[in-house]
Amino acid sequence: MKLRSHAMFALLLAGGLTGACGSSNPTVNVDTDAGNPVTDTGPRADTGPRADTGPAADVPRTDVPRVDAGDPCMSARDLTGMAPGSDGSLHVTGDSTSSAGVQVGMIPSSCTASKGHAVVYQYTMRATAVLRVSTANAGTGASFDTVVAVLPTCGATAAPLACNDDVSQSDTHSTATTTATVAMGTHVFIAVGGYGATPDAADSGPFELTIQEVTPRASGAACVAATDVCATGTTCLASPSAPATTICVPDGTNGGACQTGRTCMSGLACTNTGLCRAPLAAGAACTPTDACPANAHCVPVTVDGALRRCVADGAAGAACRITGTACDTGLTCSATMPTATSPGVCRAQVAAGAACDTGHSCMTGAHCLPLVADATMTTCQADGAAGTICRSAAPFCDTGLTCSATDPTMATGVCQASVAGTGACDLTGRTNTCATPNECAPNAAFTAGACAAPGTAAGVSCRTTGAACDAGLTCSVAMPSATDSGVCQRAAASGAACDYQYGATTCASSTVCAPNSATAGTCAATRMETEPNNTPAAPQAAVTASTVFQAALTPGTDVDCFAVTVPANASLYLETGDGHDGCPTGADTLITLYNSAGTSLGYDDDGGSGLCSYINGARAGIAHHLAAGTYTACVSAYGGGSGPAAIAQYFMTIGIIP
Repeated sequence: MKLRSHAMFALLLAGGLTGACGSSNPTVNVDTDAGNPVTDTGPRADTGPRADTGPAADVPRTDVPRVDAGDPCMSARDLTGMAPGSDGSLHVTGDSTSSAGVQVGMIPSSCTASKGHAVVYQYTMRATAVLRVSTANAGTGASFDTVVAVLPTCGATAAPLACNDDVSQSDTHSTATTTATVAMGTHVFIAVGGYGATPDAADSGPFELTIQEVTPRASGAACVAATDVCATGTTCLASPSAPATTICVPDGTNGGACQTGRTCMSGLACTNTGLCRAPLAAGAACTPTDACPANAHCVPVTVDGALRRCVADGAAGAACRITGTACDTGLTCSATMPTATSPGVCRAQVAAGAACDTGHSCMTGAHCLPLVADATMTTCQADGAAGTICRSAAPFCDTGLTCSATDPTMATGVCQASVAGTGACDLTGRTNTCATPNECAPNAAFTAGACAAPGTAAGVSCRTTGAACDAGLTCSVAMPSATDSGVCQRAAASGAACDYQYGATTCASSTVCAPNSATAGTCAATRMETEPNNTPAAPQAAVTASTVFQAALTPGTDVDCFAVTVPANASLYLETGDGHDGCPTGADTLITLYNSAGTSLGYDDDGGSGLCSYINGARAGIAHHLAAGTYTACVSAYGGGSGPAAIAQYFMTIGIIP
């Protein structure tokens, strides 16, 4: 929380075991660790060994001796009689060191470059299911770069039902792949080989292979992307009607994956996230996951990018057209050759000192920035002055200023003055910075700052040796360290003024700082949420003053929606946290803000402490200077590969800022 104002400004700176599976049978390469489809792109350099994680518990394994040189198909071991372990998988250990460097299977080059040193197993399907095979197990050698393929027959010309080289970009040694549905009683061959440019050069070593039959989940069934397989033509995604849970959504439908060629069913459009959505109207507020009308894109309309709208291609601040004239008259495209994936942005060029937004490009040597005196206004400001972007070549800043970036030629920085001793300082860190080791501490009203040494004032870091803070102050962490020094804080009683921006105060027990102005708040007692409050249409009863709710999210579909009534031109402050400038352990939240018509104005994912969410309309963005009315802020748990996680307790802070 203490550094949030600094971060906010930073946002404004501007044939063998080789290759992919190409056959008439559809195949899906599955990352069984991360739950994400993997597209192999061909040979690449190995990135180092993979750490073993230890043996799996209560899982029977069959030790298989090394295979003598010769035709691996002739020595294929039949695993049909093996019984699966408690995890539902067969576990087989083997070693390909003595395997012959001969071709097994007509494997396309996009799967791997390996063609040899394969060990082959025969397997008969016990049920009609998809077959998942993997070497991402403890018994696989840490330096053995494996490749697997599932074949309908064993031979040099057999086209694979599925094949894979790497589990993921972060694990380039283990392998996992899943077939399409295979009928009960079907005989298949599973080949385990190694990565290499030729059969003889292919890698080899010990491995542990797991084989599991997985019954595809039907359309509409609940699923977990990391472990479940959806029926052909469906994908495990967030439910269109309950985004906090995941189900098998039919491809091409609303909320489903786009079909081949990025197509969707009639009336829907494929978004840049690969999902089908109903197109919004031109000019409507949108998020990157929404679909805009044809020839329009969801683009930022504020400098900080917090507010986006569907804007017709070619307009100021919009994407460039990829055919015909790139931009409207008087605008230029930021891309030399606009493409569908990199269209660039149409902008009007304006001189230093002129008003600007995302639809403008400042003249060379200037950038579009908020004014220091009024952050709600943005102008083209010449590089090199205090609070502006550093020049890209020396002198990087005007005389007496230094650049916040160590190397301005490689990274964007801001020009700052150095404040000696206990002089006045800029709390945002934009125009100046305190000379080391001092830091900028807020005054009692939290409106201005003065430089102070660590441990000597509220709002600066605690000392890591000796007394953490001076008398009358306490450190926000129990044991300050170089990696987490904490912040010195002064106590604030219930109902007293508190600092919600820099962490200079800590509210009395059972109270949390509720913002009620652009600079300060009040230590207020919390309120419990009341269920059901799971949709924008049926939220918690509206509040008319700053309020802090104590709430929880159960696994699955739970969403907490809070209504708040604001007067004209007021702004909203929205934040999830633990009530003490942190984020609850394991919590990962999203806040989505809706207007009175139920239209999403935008959202925040990880803008707060840790993985908690934060929207500060006092500065700019989707909650700044709102029209009078009742708005709803909905909190949901992020649904990653394993689905949304429960959050036993969190605090939702709602501040109404005039």
